[in-house]
Amino acid sequence: MNILLVTDPYPPEIRAISVMMQELAEFLYKNGNSITVLTSMPQLKLIDSTTKADLPKHRVENGVNVLRAKIPFQNKNGFIFKALSQILSIPVLYKTYKLNNNETIDIIIVYSPPLPLGIIGIIFKKLYGSKFLLNIQDIFPQNAIDLGIIKNKYIVYFYELLERFIYKHADKISAHTPGCKEFINTKKHI
Repeated sequence: MNILLVTDPYPPEIRAISVMMQELAEFLYKNGNSITVLTSMPQLKLIDSTTKADLPKHRVENGVNVLRAKIPFQNKNGFIFKALSQILSIPVLYKTYKLNNNETIDIIIVYSPPLPLGIIGIIFKKLYGSKFLLNIQDIFPQNAIDLGIIKNKYIVYFYELLERFIYKHADKISAHTPGCKEFINTKKHI
C-alpha cells in the first residue's frame, strides 16, 4: 500500500511529535507499505551537529522516502508570518511531492496542527481517490482562542470554517486523547 504521511515536524528536528511521526512511518514501512513523508525543512533545534544545509530535499531514511520543502516565512515570528507560512505550505508541499514522486496514493495521513495541512489531504484525496486520515494532536483554532492568541472574530470565523471543511472531507479523524476526541464529537459534531 502507498501511504503519504504529511507532517510539519520530522527528524532531525528535535520535537516529540517529529519522533512520533518517524516511528509511525518506519512502523508502516516495516509492515510492508511504501511510505513517503512530505514535510518542511526543520525549523527548530536539530539533532547533534546536523545543519539545515546538510539535509537534502529528497532522500530515503530507513526505508522511508522523505521529501522536504522550504516553506516561505516558516522561521519568522508573529501570527501574520505563521499564518502566511501555513497557507503557502499548501502549494509548496504539493509541488514538492509532484516533482519527486509520481506514485498514486492509497492512504494520506495528515498531522495537525498546522490545520491548513489538511488541505493537502483533500487535494490528494481528490486526485488519487485516496483515503484521508486526519491525525489531530491540538485542536486548532480552539487552542489559540483559549490562549488568547486569536481574538479577531473574522480570523476565528475563517479558521473555524477551514476546520469544518477539512473535518468534513477527512475519511477518518484520530485524536490523541479521549478528551480531545470527546471535544471534537460534542463541540464540532464530528
